[in-house]
Amino acid sequence: MTKHYDKGTWYKDPNSIAELRPKMSQRSVHYGDDNYKDRKAYVLWCPEREEYFVEMISSTGHYELRGMGIHSESYADDCAENFVMAWGGFTDEYILSR
Repeated sequence: MTKHYDKGTWYKDPNSIAELRPKMSQRSVHYGDDNYKDRKAYVLWCPEREEYFVEMISSTGHYELRGMGIHSESYADDCAENFVMAWGGFTDEYILSR
């Protein structure tokens, strides 16, 4: 399932972005700790779309590639950190509901 928003796009299925993912360069990686050791997030840059993405993965099977739209690399890093630390809306309930 793909959800479209203003400038950014969320991809829940890795196959929906498969052709674009190899063209992205990794800028940073974030790892969860303590209760969230199973989470990791990659900040990616897509030159074709001129957009940052955050690829969020957990061992529970959750996968999400979220486009940052017009936002900066710093914003993408904040999103990645929020995911791996389960801050804001990235709670366990969020993961299970996706």
